[in-house]
Amino acid sequence: GAEKGSSVVTMPVAYSGGEIKISFDPSYLTEFLRSIDATEVAIGLINAEKPAVFTVGESYRYLVMPLAG
Repeated sequence: GAEKGSSVVTMPVAYSGGEIKISFDPSYLTEFLRSIDATEVAIGLINAEKPAVFTVGESYRYLVMPLAG
């Protein structure tokens, strides 16, 4: 639509592996971040086509599908 845009967020991470370029619907990530009270989040990625698993501690997991592109 007319309001479609893009954004890039850069932050320090501990990561091993090759580069993965992946896009998510920002409303889903905002919903997740607002629901947690934590300063560290682990993100499990396989590739840009598979869902990502955002984990906080041992008891909270949030699955997010990437945008096609």
